Amino acid sequence: MKNMRLKLWFFGIYFFGIFQCTAQSCQTLDQILNEFSKTNNELITIKEKLKIQNLKFRISQNKWKPNVKFDAVLPYSKSIESVISGDGNVNFVKRNYLNPLLSVSASKKIPFTGGEIAVTGSLGLFQNFINSNRQYNANWFNIYISQPLFAYNNMKAERIKEKLSLGIDSIQYYLNKELKLKKMVETILEYEIGKQKIKYNEVQIEQANRLLQRMKILLLNGRALADDTLLISYNLNKIKFENEELIESIRTKQEFLSSQLQHIYNYSLCELATLPVLKLDTTQLKQQYMKYGFQKELILDSFEVFENEKKMKKAHGINTSISAGIGANNSSSTFNQLYNTPSQRQNISLNTSIPITGWQSYRYNVEIASIEQQNFQRSKQDIDQQVTLWVKQTYNQYNYYIKSYQLSIKKLSNMETLAKSVYKRYELGKVLYTDYNIVLNEMNTVQNELLDIIKQVLILRFEIRTKTLFDYYLEKEVF
Repeated sequence: MKNMRLKLWFFGIYFFGIFQCTAQSCQTLDQILNEFSKTNNELITIKEKLKIQNLKFRISQNKWKPNVKFDAVLPYSKSIESVISGDGNVNFVKRNYLNPLLSVSASKKIPFTGGEIAVTGSLGLFQNFINSNRQYNANWFNIYISQPLFAYNNMKAERIKEKLSLGIDSIQYYLNKELKLKKMVETILEYEIGKQKIKYNEVQIEQANRLLQRMKILLLNGRALADDTLLISYNLNKIKFENEELIESIRTKQEFLSSQLQHIYNYSLCELATLPVLKLDTTQLKQQYMKYGFQKELILDSFEVFENEKKMKKAHGINTSISAGIGANNSSSTFNQLYNTPSQRQNISLNTSIPITGWQSYRYNVEIASIEQQNFQRSKQDIDQQVTLWVKQTYNQYNYYIKSYQLSIKKLSNMETLAKSVYKRYELGKVLYTDYNIVLNEMNTVQNELLDIIKQVLILRFEIRTKTLFDYYLEKEVF
């Protein structure tokens, strides 16, 4: 493979001699795209949206951590209110009081059961400034535990789903980024290959002009046919017209690249000098595609489907939970008595909700969950077949490009030798110029085929990146 790559490289340099590729004058696609990713507003926005998703995920994780909060309120009220006494008279009563309250609470989800434990405490004061009456109220502590009896431990699946969702968001960011880069690569290649074809045409125009001038001199001396001169002139005008069309077609692409890449791109691409070698392995290709294209979505779907069915079956159409609590509280006009003689309370309750008219809905929900599970299994099989087919087609396509490139290189080498031979025979008058022109046109066709093959392989390289997030040219993941 190394010798073949070196051989292809020398052939590429020899036959693409018009294309000057040096470390100082050309850029690689990776250099261009790295800078483009840092400056393009759309890609920056996509990246910032991923940051937002990461922050939202961190916020969502707070519900699994202990939640502790402290509240303090200081209400003060002063008013004169009308009160109707028992004899029907209206009296005006002054009210002037302060009613502060301090409270603290802590709660935590229980990881292994899906229940919750909470601890609360509060201390309040009612101060009446009219009659100097004072009253303390305290809930020194209350411990509360609740637990659903069915669908317990549902937190585990929920937390896994949240992490998978974040992973899918991250993957989607890179996939969107690669799609954007692939479109940019296609535009760059169309522009660069169009520019190379223009250079080929310019060389042909220069050669045709020299040949035309020579043929005119030979014609004056009676050593050439008028038809040959007309044919050369016709071919010259044809190449000029094609060249003008190419120049016009790449002008819009150049304007687009100038607006998108600005000072990043110097309009000289190194990759066109030789065919890039992609080290494809079908097993790894499938694993990468499943890993970043489908696997996490499949796992997430499996959790959603299977957990949904479990909940339906566990609940049996009945929602049941148990709660228990213990606490100590008191109310007194003095703080010492409030603290020294607290009263205790304990409670336990079983809460059950049984649907009467909605019982049929439970049966339908169980059936829906079962159907969704079957649909998931079928979808999984379809995706596996789809990925396997894509891997096979991609691998065969790349091998086809390699063989086509090697055959075109040999063909171009043979055509060059043939062109020299035919031209000598033409000068001796043994063949017509038409024969020589056919060889020249065939050489031009093969040169364009080589450029198109390089373009297709480069596009295939970035097409694979959009599926697998792996660069088989650089042999590394793209993030």
